Amino acid sequence: MDACYRTTTGALRVDLGDGCRVGEQAISLGTAQFYTRQVAVSGWVQGGQYEAVQAMCGPGEVVTGGGVAVASIGLDYTVFEDSPITVDGLEGWQGAVSRPYADPEQDLEFWVTAICASGQSLG
Repeated sequence: MDACYRTTTGALRVDLGDGCRVGEQAISLGTAQFYTRQVAVSGWVQGGQYEAVQAMCGPGEVVTGGGVAVASIGLDYTVFEDSPITVDGLEGWQGAVSRPYADPEQDLEFWVTAICASGQSLG
């Protein structure tokens, strides 16, 4: 074991010989090649509403980061959630946007992106 990653955030920590901590998963950096990809999902939220969207990694992948982007610089929305999630054993990123005081006739587009990493053994 060379490193540990925190399963809730994807943070990577070098193992200095004391092993992984609670909430961490052991990985070997010297025998794996990692690939990353971005998964982006769009969502729409109407005025007076709340909408959550999930961008999920595939089987065998871990989420190493992510975020929410909104197609506006106005003040009529709030990013309510922006965090890693695990659903049915798959990791991903969830974002939620609320618009409690906005015009109900106006839709706002937003995107949730997950950065997913997978490893392949080199031997």
